[in-house]
Amino acid sequence: MLRGLYRFYLYVVFIAMLFFAVSGVQRVLQILLAQTPLKSQYETAPSHSDVVQAVVYAAIAVFTAAIIGGIYAAMPVQGVAASAHSS
Repeated sequence: MLRGLYRFYLYVVFIAMLFFAVSGVQRVLQILLAQTPLKSQYETAPSHSDVVQAVVYAAIAVFTAAIIGGIYAAMPVQGVAASAHSS
């Protein structure tokens, strides 16, 4: 029971980190596509600071998600290895 609840917790954290990383990439793509001819003729192009903010947010989001997701992905592997040695 407890192992299943822990696995559910890990999946929730992993999915939350995935959403966080996707939001950063989505923001960069939105800003970069606004600089192409695909934007509306009534929209103004994003400023340099908008691009920098989007890229920095995406980099931090992907880095944070990779670190936290990697830690949470390694935890079950260590738990399985530890339980195999104790048996």
